[in-house]
Amino acid sequence: MIKFGPAPPAAFAPIAAGSALRSIAPRAFAALRRWHERANAKVRLRELDDRLLRDVGLTRHAIAAPPPPRPWD
Repeated sequence: MIKFGPAPPAAFAPIAAGSALRSIAPRAFAALRRWHERANAKVRLRELDDRLLRDVGLTRHAIAAPPPPRPWD
């Protein structure tokens, strides 16, 4: 015979799909916006000449280099 314990606490109750979407959507949109802005910034930096890049402390190599590995990759 299978015995079932008491009902799970309210904290484990299913979340309504609408409320989950409302909390995730703004964060996802913000992340996409940041990625888009970074991509645009790299394009604009590539358009600058070497003198202007030196003025802001960058080199062509620094712009073209891939980002450093993240600890979780």
